[in-house]
Amino acid sequence: MKTKFAIIIYCSFILFTVIGTLSHEFGHFIVGRYLGSKTSIHYGSTSWGRSDLNDKIMKIYSANKVAIDAKKEFPQKREFEILTAQSSKNSFWMTLGGPLQTMITGTIGVLLILHIKKRHKFASNLSHWFCLFLALFWLRQPTNLTSWILGKSFNGRYSTNADEIRLAQYLELPQGIIMWITGIIGLITAGYVILKFVPKVKLRTFVFSGFLGGISGYILWLKILGPIILP
Repeated sequence: MKTKFAIIIYCSFILFTVIGTLSHEFGHFIVGRYLGSKTSIHYGSTSWGRSDLNDKIMKIYSANKVAIDAKKEFPQKREFEILTAQSSKNSFWMTLGGPLQTMITGTIGVLLILHIKKRHKFASNLSHWFCLFLALFWLRQPTNLTSWILGKSFNGRYSTNADEIRLAQYLELPQGIIMWITGIIGLITAGYVILKFVPKVKLRTFVFSGFLGGISGYILWLKILGPIILP
């Protein structure tokens, strides 16, 4: 029985790692499309693509390249500044779309299992476990925080590629502040969900199988299948 449960949890974490990655990118995608950018989803990233706003910026830049690079006055300077400021805001919202989607999904999962707990004994059917896995979307935040910290150990510097780092830079906040805050919130939330709702007799198996499943899902999607299916 424990072996069957371990296999189910292992495979479920693989599946939800893929689902979580793609839904995160869809968060970027939907905001980008709303703001007029021709965004496209790849296996582990979202490209902004062209937009009418950026086309206008490039047209003005091409016509005034020398003056702009030299930081001198030119006839369309005010319009250029307004357009570039708007482009920067759009980039902020598109960057925010991914983490926001993940955290909202996780929060919905938490609310659903709390609602279920009031009416039924948790883990009594498949839908309850589905809600629990939705709640564990919050695991992305402490996972990213851990990867960010480990990256410093291996590379000698902190990565600036994470969404949370870009958001902090835009808001002119300390580089890691959003990463740390959301990472701690995610760790507390995921820990509460796991300890509170996973049956005690299955807890160790759940954690061990989930850890292996998460790593396997990452390798399988981001290193093997993803680049082939959604390059």
